[in-house]
Amino acid sequence: ILNTLAKVCTASCILGISAYLSWRGIGYLVGESFAGQITSVGLGIMVGIITYVISANILNLKELSTFSKLLMSQLKNKKGSGKEGPPGYIPLDSR
Repeated sequence: ILNTLAKVCTASCILGISAYLSWRGIGYLVGESFAGQITSVGLGIMVGIITYVISANILNLKELSTFSKLLMSQLKNKKGSGKEGPPGYIPLDSR
């Protein structure tokens, strides 16, 4: 458990640093207008998520692969596999 906790904390620190730095850099480039703030915050969040996924893959977090498999099964179900249901529906036989 401590090993996983350390990996998650490391990936989260990388997320925070990259999101902050990209937000500051993009904010400097686009300015402090309302549209500029929306752009810099949105792109900062995107960069943070991307770096978290990359760092979690590098750190071999098993929880991320479980989430990825769940997401992929949901996407396959939405493409017309005949097992569609309400949002959040996961067929038992797809696990």
